[in-house]
Formats: sequence, C-alpha cells, structure tokens
Amino acid sequence: MKKTSLETLLRLDGSRRQRSAAKLTHVGEQTEPIGTIVMQTYYYLPSIEDFSPLRTSGLSYTNDELPMILNFSITPKELDPILQLAEFVWNSSGREGHSPSLSFSTIVNSPEGIQGAELLFSYEGGVALHQALAGAIDRDNKIGQMILRRQRESAYAGT
Repeated sequence: MKKTSLETLLRLDGSRRQRSAAKLTHVGEQTEPIGTIVMQTYYYLPSIEDFSPLRTSGLSYTNDELPMILNFSITPKELDPILQLAEFVWNSSGREGHSPSLSFSTIVNSPEGIQGAELLFSYEGGVALHQALAGAIDRDNKIGQMILRRQRESAYAGT
C-alpha cells in the first residue's frame, strides 16, 4: 500500500478510481461501540484489513474489529463528491487542533497497486462531514442513507 494524500487520489482519472472504497471509523471518546462504515464502489469489495496501513499511531481503531462492519455500495459517480466533500470539510473545519473523533480513510486499487489516504476529523468536523455525506449519497440509496444516519446518531447524538 502506498500512503498518499486525498488530493493525489482525486487527481487520478475516473477509470483508475473505479475500484475504490472509503471507511468511516469513530476514533474519539465513546461509551459503547460505534459501527465502522465501508462505502465501496460496485466494482470493489475490500477487506477491512486493506485500510490498516493508513491507521494513525496512538488512536483506537477497535470499532474496526467489531464482529459486524456496516457497508453499502456507491456508484463511481457518487464517489467523487464524497472524496471532494471530505477534503473540503477537512480543510475548512475538520483539523482544528482538537482530539480526533472520526477517521475517514479511502483506498484506490488501481493497476499500479493500492493507494490510500486518511483524514482525521475533530468532533465538529465529524458532524460536518456526516452532514455533507448525507447530501452526497443519492437519496435513492436508502441503505447508504440509513447506515450513515445510524453512525451519525451513535457518535454525534442530536445531530
């Protein structure tokens, strides 16, 4: 796995990003486990271990080890806005010197090999990212909307 920036992954052409996935893991304080989410394009079903090289040392990724990982498929058309919004939210509010609350990892399995990036969001950034992702996922993707809402309500009660 080659670690890179999200910006670099966004510069790959669409055919190289067809086999892509994004993972949302709550890494902040919690009183009970909060399910990890994997959003994968129709062309790719990654293993949760594929994201492991992107982990930031010192953070707890125990939610990735739960017996059930929530996942849903997205179209390649939905992928670009998801990645762009993650970068936008991170640049505008996600990295304000607070403790990390949410890990957003993305991997691309292109002919050159797997590349990936991780962005860490503060609590406020995690809330903003979840709100943005709800708008980026097609309204007809009922499973995706429900899974995002479940994590959002568990991690960020009342948002």
